[in-house]
Amino acid sequence: MNILIIDNSIGTTGALNAILESVEPLRSKHTFRFVVPTEGTTAELIRSHGFETDTLPFIEISRNMGRNLRYPFRLIRNAWRLRKIIKQHHIDIVQVNDLYNLVGIVAKRFVNVKVITHIRRMPESFPLRLYHFWVRKHKRRADKILPVSKANARLFTDTPKSEVFYDSLPPHEVTFTYNSANKTPMRLLYLANFTVGKGQNHALVAFKQLIDSTQRTDIVLHFEGSDFGLEKNKIYREELHQWTITNRIDKLVTFGLGSSDIAQPISQAEIMLNFSDSESLSRVSMEALYFGIPLIATNVGGTNEMVIDGWNGLLVERGDTNAMFLAMKSLLESSELRQQFSTNGKLHVAKHFSPEVLTLQLEAIYASLK
Repeated sequence: MNILIIDNSIGTTGALNAILESVEPLRSKHTFRFVVPTEGTTAELIRSHGFETDTLPFIEISRNMGRNLRYPFRLIRNAWRLRKIIKQHHIDIVQVNDLYNLVGIVAKRFVNVKVITHIRRMPESFPLRLYHFWVRKHKRRADKILPVSKANARLFTDTPKSEVFYDSLPPHEVTFTYNSANKTPMRLLYLANFTVGKGQNHALVAFKQLIDSTQRTDIVLHFEGSDFGLEKNKIYREELHQWTITNRIDKLVTFGLGSSDIAQPISQAEIMLNFSDSESLSRVSMEALYFGIPLIATNVGGTNEMVIDGWNGLLVERGDTNAMFLAMKSLLESSELRQQFSTNGKLHVAKHFSPEVLTLQLEAIYASLK
């Protein structure tokens, strides 16, 4: 079958990596092609994986009202362009990598094609009325709906089109063994792109409380992620940096620019943090468990489908910086607990997020749409 994947990412994201990794094992059976935004580095990245790629000038809903007013017209124009790509390459299935991109189901009005929609973002990520509008459209027009967790499948329980399809384990080879022994410095890793809502601000507040409480100077908090070259993300990153200076913890906090090899910063971490305000199935949390790095994460979306609090990680409530501080303190003080989380984390994700099982599931989904 000829399958066209549409992704809105303008740079490397967990969602983009997840869709690339899910289709890679099926390349011998199907022909995959991508459509991505004209701006950004995504097209170059996907082509480096050997996939043919087209681009369209996508517009996302934002706080910029001028852009929003252009959105309906650009959507229809992009859908018409997509129709041409579908016909030219004899596409059987259009696979859209999140529900806020409507171009696939709009193009379906112009051409006979099956549409699969992945549901990645949670309702709280958008104005609720807008999110419910997208849900209704995909329920009506998509042929298959694939929520990436039970948490964001809740709005689709009334349609037989819906089927939970987890992201699989990352393909990286684990070349190191986690050692829970105390080190100098003890390194906390926050692996996330610099976008508002990813929770770096919560981590800083909790980290300052940790330093003030313990008076330790042998702990380092390292942020690793991309700003995608967007001005708003650069501003957010700089605000975080300035906060560390104002609060006199800048010598204990470092900022990276994003690594193409995530195994490198992960291998140097004693603990990983993910205090995002909204997640469906956090890629970062899965990577922490996969690599055997003890994890503290916010109990949002489908995170508790991966992290069993107290057994393979610690869960805290969204925005509760005091709970984040206490979790960091307890984990830093117990090498035994860190080792337990490392061992159990690897076991849990290997059992429940097997790439082999998920590849068979995706192949069955494609076959059902023939």
